[in-house]
Amino acid sequence: MKVAALQIDGSNTGRMKLKSGMIDTKVGNQIVSKRTEIDWIEIKKGRYIQNGTSHPLRLTDEKLYGRIYALQYQNKYIYWLATFGSKSKDHGIHIGLSWWENQKFLWMQNDHWFQKEDNIRYVVNILFLVVGAWIGIKSLK
Repeated sequence: MKVAALQIDGSNTGRMKLKSGMIDTKVGNQIVSKRTEIDWIEIKKGRYIQNGTSHPLRLTDEKLYGRIYALQYQNKYIYWLATFGSKSKDHGIHIGLSWWENQKFLWMQNDHWFQKEDNIRYVVNILFLVVGAWIGIKSLK
């Protein structure tokens, strides 16, 4: 999944704007950097890739990302991703995800509500309850 990086627009406004980035290309023995309008980040299972560098999103059971509720950008869910596995909140990058992208992101990080055993049991119990009620109503006719 490919998303754009964000940066804070002004101080203490809570609004975000798109962040410009760099793309490195290898020409012979030299690496040439070129400025781009948008800094694209590719999110994979357990990591993200920014400008060819892979960063982890988990260290054993500890998440290296978090949702930020105080920031906004076009009605999207704003997340902070740690850089190079650093636990410091000073180093990282912000991204904005739509509802569908948010569900996909949480699923890829094994953090979606439907991937927890208790929630799966709850959904299965509700399904059995609905089927049992339907069979009970059918047998009354």
